[in-house]
Amino acid sequence: MKNILPFILLFALISVGCHDDIIDGTTTTEQGEFEPDDLGFVTGKVTDAYSNGLSEVEVELYQDGELLGSVMTSSAGDYSTQAIEINRTKPFVLKYLKTAFQDKFRALEIDSGISIEKNVTLGGIEDLIQDDTVLGSPLDSNLVKLYGHARLSDGTPVAGVSCRAIWDYEVFAPGFFGFTQASVDITDIDGYWEIYVARDSVIVFNARYNLNPGTLNNCSYSFNPVTGQPNNDFGSLNYVNIGPFDSDTAVILDEDVELNLIRSTISGIATHCDGTPAVAGHLTARLGPVLGPLLLGFGRTELENYSFGSNGEYEITVETCRDPQVEQWGIQVSIQDTVAYWSGETPVLEYSEMADAGQANLCWDDNEYYGTLGLTLGQADFTFDNYYDNSSSGSGYLRTGATIAEGDHRTSCYIGVDDIQLGKNDLLWVRLRKGRVEGNINTTYETTIDVENPTNTHMYVESIDGNWVNGYIEGSIETISGVQDIYADFRIYDK
Repeated sequence: MKNILPFILLFALISVGCHDDIIDGTTTTEQGEFEPDDLGFVTGKVTDAYSNGLSEVEVELYQDGELLGSVMTSSAGDYSTQAIEINRTKPFVLKYLKTAFQDKFRALEIDSGISIEKNVTLGGIEDLIQDDTVLGSPLDSNLVKLYGHARLSDGTPVAGVSCRAIWDYEVFAPGFFGFTQASVDITDIDGYWEIYVARDSVIVFNARYNLNPGTLNNCSYSFNPVTGQPNNDFGSLNYVNIGPFDSDTAVILDEDVELNLIRSTISGIATHCDGTPAVAGHLTARLGPVLGPLLLGFGRTELENYSFGSNGEYEITVETCRDPQVEQWGIQVSIQDTVAYWSGETPVLEYSEMADAGQANLCWDDNEYYGTLGLTLGQADFTFDNYYDNSSSGSGYLRTGATIAEGDHRTSCYIGVDDIQLGKNDLLWVRLRKGRVEGNINTTYETTIDVENPTNTHMYVESIDGNWVNGYIEGSIETISGVQDIYADFRIYDK
Protein backbone atom coordinates (compact mmCIF):
# COMPACT_ATOMS: atom_id res chain seq x y z
CA MET A 1 0.00 0.00 0.00
CA LYS A 2 1.62 3.26 -1.06
CA ASN A 3 2.27 5.73 1.74
CA ILE A 4 0.16 8.89 1.26
CA LEU A 5 2.63 11.15 3.11
CA PRO A 6 4.82 11.74 0.01
CA PHE A 7 1.76 13.12 -1.77
CA ILE A 8 1.01 15.52 1.09
CA LEU A 9 4.58 16.84 1.12
CA LEU A 10 4.62 16.94 -2.67
CA PHE A 11 1.47 19.11 -2.68
CA ALA A 12 3.11 21.49 -0.20
CA LEU A 13 6.24 21.73 -2.33
CA ILE A 14 4.23 22.50 -5.45
CA SER A 15 2.12 25.14 -3.68
CA VAL A 16 5.11 26.96 -2.21
CA GLY A 17 7.92 26.54 -4.73
CA CYS A 18 6.55 25.84 -8.20
CA HIS A 19 5.84 28.82 -10.44
CA ASP A 20 3.24 28.38 -13.20
CA ASP A 21 5.63 29.69 -15.87
CA ILE A 22 8.29 27.12 -15.00
CA ILE A 23 6.33 23.91 -15.24
CA ASP A 24 4.02 23.87 -18.20
CA GLY A 25 2.94 20.22 -17.92
CA THR A 26 3.86 16.98 -16.16
CA THR A 27 3.21 13.27 -16.32
CA THR A 28 4.00 11.02 -13.39
CA THR A 29 4.18 7.30 -12.67
CA GLU A 30 4.31 5.39 -9.41
CA GLN A 31 7.61 4.51 -7.75
CA GLY A 32 8.53 2.25 -4.84
CA GLU A 33 7.94 3.47 -1.29
CA PHE A 34 10.48 5.71 0.46
CA GLU A 35 10.51 8.16 3.34
CA PRO A 36 8.99 11.66 2.87
CA ASP A 37 12.28 13.22 3.98
CA ASP A 38 13.95 11.57 0.97
CA LEU A 39 12.03 13.65 -1.60
CA GLY A 40 14.25 15.76 -3.87
CA PHE A 41 14.14 17.77 -7.07
CA VAL A 42 16.23 19.54 -9.73
CA THR A 43 16.00 23.09 -11.04
CA GLY A 44 17.89 24.62 -13.92
CA LYS A 45 17.94 26.36 -17.27
CA VAL A 46 18.26 24.99 -20.82
CA THR A 47 20.05 27.17 -23.35
CA ASP A 48 21.43 26.93 -26.87
CA ALA A 49 25.10 27.41 -27.76
CA TYR A 50 24.53 31.20 -27.79
CA SER A 51 23.25 31.16 -24.17
CA ASN A 52 19.67 31.84 -25.28
CA GLY A 53 16.99 30.20 -23.13
CA LEU A 54 15.14 27.40 -24.95
CA SER A 55 11.39 27.11 -24.42
CA GLU A 56 9.32 23.93 -24.73
CA VAL A 57 12.19 21.56 -23.99
CA GLU A 58 10.84 18.33 -22.52
CA VAL A 59 12.81 17.20 -19.47
CA GLU A 60 12.25 13.51 -18.64
CA LEU A 61 13.25 12.07 -15.26
CA TYR A 62 14.30 8.42 -14.88
CA GLN A 63 15.16 6.48 -11.72
CA ASP A 64 15.86 2.76 -11.45
CA GLY A 65 15.40 2.57 -15.22
CA GLU A 66 11.80 3.84 -15.06
CA LEU A 67 10.36 7.07 -16.46
CA LEU A 68 8.87 8.87 -13.45
CA GLY A 69 7.56 11.92 -15.29
CA SER A 70 8.45 14.94 -17.40
CA VAL A 71 8.24 18.74 -17.30
CA MET A 72 8.53 21.46 -19.95
CA THR A 73 10.83 24.46 -19.83
CA SER A 74 9.33 27.93 -19.61
CA SER A 75 9.59 30.66 -22.25
CA ALA A 76 12.96 31.62 -20.70
CA GLY A 77 14.25 28.02 -20.64
CA ASP A 78 13.78 27.43 -16.88
CA TYR A 79 12.60 24.12 -15.44
CA SER A 80 11.92 22.40 -12.12
CA THR A 81 11.12 18.76 -11.35
CA GLN A 82 9.32 19.53 -8.06
CA ALA A 83 6.09 18.04 -9.43
CA ILE A 84 7.77 14.62 -9.87
CA GLU A 85 8.27 12.35 -6.88
CA ILE A 86 11.96 11.39 -6.75
CA ASN A 87 14.09 9.59 -4.14
CA ARG A 88 17.03 11.95 -3.61
CA THR A 89 19.11 9.22 -1.90
CA LYS A 90 19.49 7.34 -5.20
CA PRO A 91 21.02 8.28 -8.59
CA PHE A 92 18.70 9.40 -11.38
CA VAL A 93 18.87 10.51 -15.01
CA LEU A 94 17.49 13.56 -16.81
CA LYS A 95 16.89 13.48 -20.57
CA TYR A 96 16.39 16.76 -22.48
CA LEU A 97 14.47 16.69 -25.78
CA LYS A 98 13.59 19.41 -28.30
CA THR A 99 12.88 19.18 -32.02
CA ALA A 100 15.91 20.10 -34.19
CA PHE A 101 18.27 19.78 -31.20
CA GLN A 102 20.41 16.83 -30.16
CA ASP A 103 19.00 14.89 -27.20
CA LYS A 104 21.05 15.21 -24.02
CA PHE A 105 21.39 12.95 -20.95
CA ARG A 106 22.67 13.86 -17.51
CA ALA A 107 23.24 11.27 -14.76
CA LEU A 108 22.84 13.04 -11.42
CA GLU A 109 22.95 12.56 -7.66
CA ILE A 110 21.87 14.89 -4.85
CA ASP A 111 24.82 14.74 -2.45
CA SER A 112 23.43 17.20 0.10
CA GLY A 113 20.21 19.10 0.71
CA ILE A 114 16.97 18.31 -1.08
CA SER A 115 17.74 19.77 -4.51
CA ILE A 116 20.47 20.56 -7.02
CA GLU A 117 20.74 22.99 -9.91
CA LYS A 118 21.61 21.69 -13.38
CA ASN A 119 21.97 24.07 -16.32
CA VAL A 120 22.52 22.45 -19.72
CA THR A 121 23.26 23.49 -23.29
CA LEU A 122 21.68 21.78 -26.30
CA GLY A 123 23.45 21.51 -29.63
CA GLY A 124 21.62 22.74 -32.74
CA ILE A 125 20.94 21.10 -36.06
CA GLU A 126 24.61 21.13 -37.08
CA ASP A 127 25.33 18.80 -34.12
CA LEU A 128 22.57 16.30 -34.88
CA ILE A 129 23.30 12.60 -35.29
CA GLN A 130 20.59 10.29 -36.60
CA ASP A 131 18.57 8.79 -33.75
CA ASP A 132 19.17 5.19 -34.82
CA THR A 133 22.95 5.60 -34.48
CA VAL A 134 23.04 7.29 -31.08
CA LEU A 135 23.57 4.76 -28.32
CA GLY A 136 24.91 7.19 -25.74
CA SER A 137 22.48 6.77 -22.84
CA PRO A 138 23.15 6.23 -19.13
CA LEU A 139 20.04 4.05 -19.16
CA ASP A 140 22.10 1.38 -20.99
CA SER A 141 24.09 -0.58 -18.39
CA ASN A 142 26.37 -1.99 -21.11
CA LEU A 143 27.90 1.44 -21.73
CA VAL A 144 30.45 3.39 -19.70
CA LYS A 145 30.58 7.14 -19.13
CA LEU A 146 33.31 9.44 -20.41
CA TYR A 147 33.17 12.94 -18.97
CA GLY A 148 35.16 16.10 -18.37
CA HIS A 149 35.32 19.86 -18.93
CA ALA A 150 36.27 22.17 -21.79
CA ARG A 151 38.29 25.10 -20.48
CA LEU A 152 40.57 27.76 -21.91
CA SER A 153 44.16 28.20 -20.81
CA ASP A 154 43.03 30.74 -18.18
CA GLY A 155 40.48 28.29 -16.75
CA THR A 156 37.40 29.90 -18.35
CA PRO A 157 34.76 27.24 -19.14
CA VAL A 158 33.56 27.01 -22.74
CA ALA A 159 29.94 26.13 -23.61
CA GLY A 160 29.04 24.68 -27.00
CA VAL A 161 32.07 22.43 -27.59
CA SER A 162 30.92 19.42 -29.60
CA CYS A 163 32.27 16.16 -28.12
CA ARG A 164 31.76 13.15 -30.40
CA ALA A 165 32.67 9.48 -29.94
CA ILE A 166 32.46 6.79 -32.65
CA TRP A 167 33.29 3.11 -32.20
CA ASP A 168 31.65 1.31 -35.11
CA TYR A 169 32.27 2.86 -38.53
CA GLU A 170 33.23 2.23 -42.14
CA VAL A 171 35.69 4.40 -44.08
CA PHE A 172 34.95 4.84 -47.80
CA ALA A 173 37.83 7.25 -48.48
CA PRO A 174 39.95 9.57 -46.30
CA GLY A 175 37.52 12.02 -44.72
CA PHE A 176 34.43 10.11 -45.96
CA PHE A 177 32.94 7.60 -43.56
CA GLY A 178 29.72 6.18 -42.20
CA PHE A 179 29.04 5.04 -38.64
CA THR A 180 26.43 2.93 -36.93
CA GLN A 181 27.33 3.46 -33.28
CA ALA A 182 28.14 6.89 -31.86
CA SER A 183 27.57 9.29 -28.99
CA VAL A 184 27.57 13.09 -28.92
CA ASP A 185 27.27 15.84 -26.34
CA ILE A 186 27.62 19.61 -26.24
CA THR A 187 29.40 21.19 -23.29
CA ASP A 188 27.17 23.07 -20.86
CA ILE A 189 27.61 26.63 -19.59
CA ASP A 190 30.14 25.33 -17.03
CA GLY A 191 32.06 23.49 -19.77
CA TYR A 192 30.93 20.05 -18.56
CA TRP A 193 30.25 17.16 -20.96
CA GLU A 194 29.43 13.49 -20.63
CA ILE A 195 28.92 10.77 -23.22
CA TYR A 196 28.27 7.02 -23.03
CA VAL A 197 30.32 4.60 -25.11
CA ALA A 198 30.80 0.86 -25.65
CA ARG A 199 32.78 -0.89 -22.96
CA ASP A 200 36.27 -2.17 -23.91
CA SER A 201 36.20 -0.59 -27.39
CA VAL A 202 38.70 1.79 -28.96
CA ILE A 203 36.90 5.13 -29.14
CA VAL A 204 37.45 7.55 -32.02
CA PHE A 205 36.97 10.96 -30.44
CA ASN A 206 36.71 14.60 -31.50
CA ALA A 207 36.16 17.71 -29.38
CA ARG A 208 35.75 20.90 -31.40
CA TYR A 209 34.43 24.38 -30.74
CA ASN A 210 32.82 25.60 -33.96
CA LEU A 211 31.87 29.18 -33.26
CA ASN A 212 30.13 30.04 -36.53
CA PRO A 213 28.72 26.92 -38.22
CA GLY A 214 27.22 27.53 -41.65
CA THR A 215 29.09 30.80 -42.24
CA LEU A 216 31.93 31.82 -44.56
CA ASN A 217 34.51 31.85 -41.78
CA ASN A 218 35.91 28.57 -40.50
CA CYS A 219 36.10 29.71 -36.88
CA SER A 220 36.82 26.59 -34.89
CA TYR A 221 39.21 25.34 -32.21
CA SER A 222 40.20 21.78 -31.31
CA PHE A 223 39.90 20.65 -27.69
CA ASN A 224 41.06 17.09 -28.42
CA PRO A 225 42.84 15.31 -25.56
CA VAL A 226 46.59 15.80 -25.94
CA THR A 227 47.06 12.11 -25.11
CA GLY A 228 44.92 11.02 -28.06
CA GLN A 229 46.53 9.28 -31.03
CA PRO A 230 45.63 10.78 -34.46
CA ASN A 231 43.28 8.63 -36.55
CA ASN A 232 44.22 8.99 -40.21
CA ASP A 233 40.98 7.34 -41.38
CA PHE A 234 39.14 10.62 -40.77
CA GLY A 235 41.51 12.89 -42.69
CA SER A 236 41.32 16.59 -41.85
CA LEU A 237 38.36 16.04 -39.48
CA ASN A 238 40.97 15.60 -36.74
CA TYR A 239 39.64 12.61 -34.79
CA VAL A 240 41.89 10.83 -32.30
CA ASN A 241 41.89 7.35 -30.80
CA ILE A 242 41.33 7.10 -27.04
CA GLY A 243 40.54 4.19 -24.75
CA PRO A 244 39.43 1.45 -24.50
CA PHE A 245 37.54 1.93 -21.22
CA ASP A 246 36.05 -0.67 -18.88
CA SER A 247 34.57 1.80 -16.36
CA ASP A 248 33.45 5.41 -16.08
CA THR A 249 36.47 7.62 -16.83
CA ALA A 250 37.30 11.33 -16.71
CA VAL A 251 38.94 12.49 -19.96
CA ILE A 252 41.15 15.57 -19.83
CA LEU A 253 40.72 17.78 -22.89
CA ASP A 254 43.36 20.18 -24.17
CA GLU A 255 43.61 22.98 -21.59
CA ASP A 256 46.04 25.22 -23.52
CA VAL A 257 43.44 26.61 -25.96
CA GLU A 258 43.33 30.39 -26.42
CA LEU A 259 40.58 32.07 -28.43
CA ASN A 260 41.38 35.08 -30.63
CA LEU A 261 37.93 36.56 -31.19
CA ILE A 262 36.33 39.81 -32.27
CA ARG A 263 32.99 40.65 -30.64
CA SER A 264 30.33 43.32 -30.90
CA THR A 265 27.27 43.98 -28.74
CA ILE A 266 24.69 45.79 -30.86
CA SER A 267 21.69 47.69 -29.51
CA GLY A 268 18.93 49.48 -31.37
CA ILE A 269 15.20 50.01 -31.86
CA ALA A 270 12.90 48.11 -34.23
CA THR A 271 9.74 49.81 -35.46
CA HIS A 272 7.26 49.31 -38.27
CA CYS A 273 6.84 51.79 -41.10
CA ASP A 274 3.99 53.48 -39.23
CA GLY A 275 6.25 54.03 -36.19
CA THR A 276 4.74 51.37 -33.92
CA PRO A 277 7.38 49.32 -32.08
CA ALA A 278 8.07 45.67 -32.77
CA VAL A 279 6.84 43.31 -30.04
CA ALA A 280 8.42 39.92 -30.71
CA GLY A 281 10.45 38.37 -33.48
CA HIS A 282 13.64 36.87 -34.80
CA LEU A 283 16.98 38.72 -34.58
CA THR A 284 20.06 37.94 -36.69
CA ALA A 285 23.35 39.79 -36.16
CA ARG A 286 26.26 39.46 -38.59
CA LEU A 287 29.90 40.42 -38.19
CA GLY A 288 32.44 40.28 -40.99
CA PRO A 289 34.49 42.06 -43.66
CA VAL A 290 32.96 45.01 -45.53
CA LEU A 291 33.15 44.79 -49.33
CA GLY A 292 31.66 47.97 -50.76
CA PRO A 293 27.99 48.04 -49.75
CA LEU A 294 28.06 44.34 -48.75
CA LEU A 295 28.92 42.56 -45.52
CA LEU A 296 30.34 39.04 -45.56
CA GLY A 297 28.83 37.22 -42.60
CA PHE A 298 31.83 35.59 -40.90
CA GLY A 299 30.09 35.60 -37.52
CA ARG A 300 26.35 35.18 -36.97
CA THR A 301 24.07 35.10 -33.95
CA GLU A 302 20.38 34.24 -34.20
CA LEU A 303 17.84 34.87 -31.44
CA GLU A 304 14.41 33.28 -31.93
CA ASN A 305 11.26 34.34 -30.07
CA TYR A 306 12.95 37.55 -28.94
CA SER A 307 10.85 39.97 -26.88
CA PHE A 308 11.58 43.62 -27.68
CA GLY A 309 11.37 46.43 -25.14
CA SER A 310 8.30 48.63 -24.84
CA ASN A 311 9.68 50.98 -27.52
CA GLY A 312 11.12 48.20 -29.70
CA GLU A 313 14.54 48.08 -27.98
CA TYR A 314 16.83 45.11 -28.55
CA GLU A 315 20.39 44.00 -27.81
CA ILE A 316 22.37 41.19 -29.41
CA THR A 317 26.00 40.03 -29.30
CA VAL A 318 27.91 38.49 -32.21
CA GLU A 319 31.48 37.23 -32.41
CA THR A 320 33.87 35.39 -34.69
CA CYS A 321 37.56 34.62 -35.10
CA ARG A 322 39.85 37.55 -35.87
CA ASP A 323 41.37 37.48 -39.34
CA PRO A 324 44.49 39.63 -39.82
CA GLN A 325 43.74 39.90 -43.55
CA VAL A 326 40.44 41.74 -42.97
CA GLU A 327 41.01 45.48 -43.40
CA GLN A 328 37.54 46.72 -42.44
CA TRP A 329 35.07 44.95 -40.16
CA GLY A 330 31.36 45.72 -40.20
CA ILE A 331 28.15 44.69 -38.44
CA GLN A 332 24.50 44.41 -39.46
CA VAL A 333 21.24 43.29 -37.82
CA SER A 334 18.24 41.75 -39.61
CA ILE A 335 14.87 41.71 -37.84
CA GLN A 336 11.72 39.68 -38.52
CA ASP A 337 8.58 40.62 -36.60
CA THR A 338 6.76 37.33 -35.97
CA VAL A 339 3.59 39.05 -34.75
CA ALA A 340 2.80 41.38 -37.67
CA TYR A 341 5.07 39.54 -40.15
CA TRP A 342 7.12 42.48 -41.36
CA SER A 343 10.91 42.61 -41.55
CA GLY A 344 13.83 44.90 -42.21
CA GLU A 345 17.50 45.41 -41.46
CA THR A 346 19.99 48.03 -40.40
CA PRO A 347 22.50 49.41 -42.86
CA VAL A 348 26.01 47.96 -42.75
CA LEU A 349 27.63 49.71 -39.80
CA GLU A 350 31.25 50.27 -38.91
CA TYR A 351 32.49 47.78 -36.33
CA SER A 352 32.41 48.83 -32.70
CA GLU A 353 32.71 46.73 -29.56
CA MET A 354 29.55 48.44 -28.27
CA ALA A 355 27.48 49.60 -31.25
CA ASP A 356 24.31 51.72 -31.44
CA ALA A 357 22.45 50.66 -34.58
CA GLY A 358 19.77 53.33 -34.22
CA GLN A 359 16.28 52.71 -35.56
CA ALA A 360 15.52 49.89 -38.00
CA ASN A 361 12.30 50.25 -40.00
CA LEU A 362 10.48 46.98 -40.67
CA CYS A 363 8.93 47.83 -44.04
CA TRP A 364 9.22 44.49 -45.85
CA ASP A 365 5.91 42.66 -45.89
CA ASP A 366 6.46 38.97 -45.02
CA ASN A 367 2.78 38.03 -45.01
CA GLU A 368 1.86 35.31 -47.48
CA TYR A 369 -0.14 36.47 -50.50
CA TYR A 370 0.27 33.50 -52.77
CA GLY A 371 -0.60 34.01 -56.42
CA THR A 372 -0.54 31.57 -59.31
CA LEU A 373 1.73 30.86 -62.27
CA GLY A 374 0.78 28.51 -65.11
CA LEU A 375 3.88 27.84 -67.23
CA THR A 376 4.13 26.05 -70.57
CA LEU A 377 7.63 25.35 -71.88
CA GLY A 378 7.61 23.52 -75.19
CA GLN A 379 5.34 20.54 -74.53
CA ALA A 380 5.76 20.60 -70.73
CA ASP A 381 3.22 22.22 -68.39
CA PHE A 382 3.87 23.44 -64.84
CA THR A 383 1.28 24.80 -62.41
CA PHE A 384 2.54 26.80 -59.42
CA ASP A 385 0.05 27.78 -56.71
CA ASN A 386 2.57 29.52 -54.41
CA TYR A 387 3.82 32.32 -56.68
CA TYR A 388 5.20 35.10 -54.47
CA ASP A 389 7.19 38.34 -54.57
CA ASN A 390 10.19 39.07 -52.33
CA SER A 391 9.29 42.17 -50.35
CA SER A 392 12.90 43.40 -50.00
CA SER A 393 12.87 44.64 -53.63
CA GLY A 394 10.17 47.19 -52.82
CA SER A 395 6.85 48.06 -54.45
CA GLY A 396 6.88 48.08 -58.25
CA TYR A 397 9.82 45.67 -58.48
CA LEU A 398 9.13 41.96 -58.82
CA ARG A 399 11.59 39.38 -57.52
CA THR A 400 9.33 36.37 -57.82
CA GLY A 401 9.58 32.70 -57.09
CA ALA A 402 7.47 29.54 -56.89
CA THR A 403 8.13 25.86 -56.23
CA ILE A 404 6.35 22.59 -57.01
CA ALA A 405 7.07 19.83 -54.46
CA GLU A 406 6.61 16.21 -55.51
CA GLY A 407 8.01 13.90 -52.85
CA ASP A 408 11.66 14.85 -52.41
CA HIS A 409 11.80 16.48 -55.87
CA ARG A 410 11.45 20.24 -56.41
CA THR A 411 10.78 22.32 -59.52
CA SER A 412 11.35 26.06 -58.98
CA CYS A 413 10.79 29.10 -61.20
CA TYR A 414 12.23 32.59 -60.64
CA ILE A 415 11.40 35.75 -62.63
CA GLY A 416 12.58 39.33 -62.12
CA VAL A 417 11.12 42.62 -63.42
CA ASP A 418 11.95 46.26 -62.63
CA ASP A 419 9.45 49.12 -62.56
CA ILE A 420 6.36 47.15 -63.62
CA GLN A 421 3.73 48.97 -65.69
CA LEU A 422 0.70 48.15 -67.81
CA GLY A 423 1.59 46.61 -71.15
CA LYS A 424 4.97 45.24 -72.22
CA ASN A 425 7.75 44.86 -69.62
CA ASP A 426 11.34 43.69 -70.08
CA LEU A 427 12.49 40.75 -67.93
CA LEU A 428 15.63 40.83 -65.80
CA TRP A 429 15.90 37.05 -65.67
CA VAL A 430 14.03 33.78 -66.07
CA ARG A 431 15.23 30.66 -64.22
CA LEU A 432 13.75 27.16 -64.04
CA ARG A 433 15.53 24.58 -61.90
CA LYS A 434 14.93 21.00 -60.82
CA GLY A 435 16.31 19.68 -57.56
CA ARG A 436 16.08 17.16 -54.78
CA VAL A 437 15.82 17.53 -51.01
CA GLU A 438 17.80 15.07 -48.89
CA GLY A 439 17.52 15.84 -45.20
CA ASN A 440 18.60 19.47 -44.80
CA ILE A 441 20.43 19.61 -48.14
CA ASN A 442 18.90 20.96 -51.36
CA THR A 443 20.65 19.77 -54.52
CA THR A 444 20.01 21.11 -58.04
CA TYR A 445 20.37 18.39 -60.65
CA GLU A 446 19.10 20.32 -63.71
CA THR A 447 19.05 24.00 -64.64
CA THR A 448 16.46 24.00 -67.42
CA ILE A 449 16.50 27.80 -67.95
CA ASP A 450 18.99 30.40 -66.72
CA VAL A 451 18.73 33.49 -68.91
CA GLU A 452 19.36 37.12 -67.94
CA ASN A 453 17.73 39.97 -69.89
CA PRO A 454 16.03 37.70 -72.46
CA THR A 455 15.46 39.57 -75.73
CA ASN A 456 12.70 37.38 -77.15
CA THR A 457 10.57 36.92 -74.02
CA HIS A 458 8.59 39.65 -72.25
CA MET A 459 6.02 40.16 -69.51
CA TYR A 460 2.68 41.71 -70.48
CA VAL A 461 0.74 43.27 -67.58
CA GLU A 462 -3.00 43.33 -68.32
CA SER A 463 -4.26 44.81 -65.03
CA ILE A 464 -3.09 46.10 -61.65
CA ASP A 465 -5.73 45.81 -58.92
CA GLY A 466 -4.26 47.36 -55.77
CA ASN A 467 -1.17 45.25 -55.16
CA TRP A 468 -2.33 42.38 -57.37
CA VAL A 469 -0.70 42.23 -60.81
CA ASN A 470 -2.24 40.11 -63.60
CA GLY A 471 -0.84 39.25 -66.99
CA TYR A 472 1.19 36.78 -69.03
CA ILE A 473 4.72 36.04 -70.24
CA GLU A 474 5.31 35.06 -73.85
CA GLY A 475 8.16 34.46 -76.27
CA SER A 476 10.99 32.02 -77.00
CA ILE A 477 13.93 31.32 -74.71
CA GLU A 478 17.18 29.35 -74.55
CA THR A 479 16.89 26.14 -72.50
CA ILE A 480 19.06 23.15 -71.71
CA SER A 481 17.48 21.50 -74.77
CA GLY A 482 17.81 24.49 -77.11
CA VAL A 483 15.42 27.34 -77.89
CA GLN A 484 11.81 26.64 -76.93
CA ASP A 485 8.55 28.55 -76.88
CA ILE A 486 7.47 29.78 -73.47
CA TYR A 487 4.10 31.02 -72.23
CA ALA A 488 2.89 31.71 -68.68
CA ASP A 489 -0.18 33.37 -67.23
CA PHE A 490 0.21 34.77 -63.74
CA ARG A 491 -1.38 36.60 -60.83
CA ILE A 492 0.98 37.94 -58.17
CA TYR A 493 0.87 40.27 -55.15
CA ASP A 494 3.44 43.07 -55.54
CA LYS A 495 4.99 43.60 -52.10
